[in-house]
Amino acid sequence: MHFMDPFPARCEFCQYLAYYPLEPLKAEKAGCLSCGKVLRKAARSMRHTLREHGIEIWRHALVFELMLKADVDLDLVSDEEFDNATTLSAVIALLQQGASAMTPREVLDFEMLDYLRTTLDEAQLLSLDLKALARLAYPEDPEPYDMF
Repeated sequence: MHFMDPFPARCEFCQYLAYYPLEPLKAEKAGCLSCGKVLRKAARSMRHTLREHGIEIWRHALVFELMLKADVDLDLVSDEEFDNATTLSAVIALLQQGASAMTPREVLDFEMLDYLRTTLDEAQLLSLDLKALARLAYPEDPEPYDMF
C-alpha cells in the first residue's frame, strides 16, 4: 500500500487542510502550514491504516505465496479449502493435498514468518489462528518509518 505524495492532512490543532510531502509527514516532522504545530495525528493515522490493511491481507498473502512457492496449481484449490486453512498446520495440509514437495520445515522457515519466529515457538506457529498471527506480524504502535 502506498500513499500519494504530497499527502492531504488536516491539522489536529487548527483544522487547516493542506498537502504535505510524505517523508516529513511519516516521520512526524511536518509542521502545519497555518499554525506550525507538528502533525503527529496524520502520521499515526497512516501507520494505523497500514497496520489494518496488512492484517487484513496477510493471511491471504501468506497462503498464496506458499502455494506459489510450492508450485501448487491454484485452480485445484477451492475457495472453501482456502477459507478452511485457518492455521499454519491446515495450510501445510492444503499444500500436501496439492501434491507439493514443500516440507513443513520449509513452511516454518518461510520468510513471511521471520518476525513471528522471533517471538513464537514452532508449536504456537502451527496452532495459532492465521488472523492472530497476522496481528502479531503487525505490531500495534510501530515507530515512524517502521512500516513504510
